[in-house]
Amino acid sequence: MSKMVKSLVCVMLMVTAFSAQGATRVWLSSMGGLWTSTANWQDGLLPGSGDVADFSAATGTIDLTTDVTVGDIYYNPAFSGTTNVLTILSDTAAPSSRLINLANTRRIRVGTGAELNVDADLKPSGAMYKDGYGTVVLKRRMPGTARTDFHIQQGRLVNEGEMSIYSSRMYLGTIEPEAGGVPEFVMREGASYVSYVSTQGNDFLFGGNYLGAS
Repeated sequence: MSKMVKSLVCVMLMVTAFSAQGATRVWLSSMGGLWTSTANWQDGLLPGSGDVADFSAATGTIDLTTDVTVGDIYYNPAFSGTTNVLTILSDTAAPSSRLINLANTRRIRVGTGAELNVDADLKPSGAMYKDGYGTVVLKRRMPGTARTDFHIQQGRLVNEGEMSIYSSRMYLGTIEPEAGGVPEFVMREGASYVSYVSTQGNDFLFGGNYLGAS
């Protein structure tokens, strides 16, 4: 392969990598509202597969009236001394909850002093990451139909629903200690967590805390 062809291949790979990252779509309203309303999003553009849905400006409840697919959910409001709480709420009850599909980057990031309540089903299409020093509360199901290594790298994840990690396992914490505190996974009373790993062993705890709490 000539140097020119190799260079073109490298450029194509770089372009593909950058395009796969998607765009950041910013929620405009300081209140809640319909996820699917273009009036609530900057430039009238809804987040799509692989995009970042940035809810940092929102408070209250984001109403989910249909299934959606994004790459990254980001909630990092300015910390004012009290916990900022945002809820994404399915308009249908379990077991027929609306579904948030996480594709490509498959991350949820919540900033310090913030709590994101996911009151809808959450379905990653592959390895998923929880980042940021805030709290994510999963209130319904995380159904597993694809291999889903779940990396809780920062902050706290609270399970109040039903987590099924298919053909995979959880990685709690990181090999290098986190400056912002030890990551935590909390099981609330009545919640369930099952990981199906027939050949790979158990979940990994890299200095994180695995807690049961009522």
